[in-house]
Amino acid sequence: ISMKNGITFVIDVGNKAKGPKTGNESKMQKLYQSFPLRPQSILIVGTNAITRVVVNASIKVASLFTKQKVLDRINFASIDDAKERMP
Repeated sequence: ISMKNGITFVIDVGNKAKGPKTGNESKMQKLYQSFPLRPQSILIVGTNAITRVVVNASIKVASLFTKQKVLDRINFASIDDAKERMP
């Protein structure tokens, strides 16, 4: 397995940590943005009906700036479905 083949990117919007922030969040974001990830599949898990409406609206706005092949990779899934897709 290599990064050349891409990754599966899972976004969990259901379980947000309630505790205090660690303080290194901006450093971690800069680190992750420096790597070209090439996601082959983008899974959004932990959503309810209201959250799906918000996410779909965000995708519609992003479609003005993003290629269709990237938007086609975005799917809603359950956590169990996401785990099954992992190698």
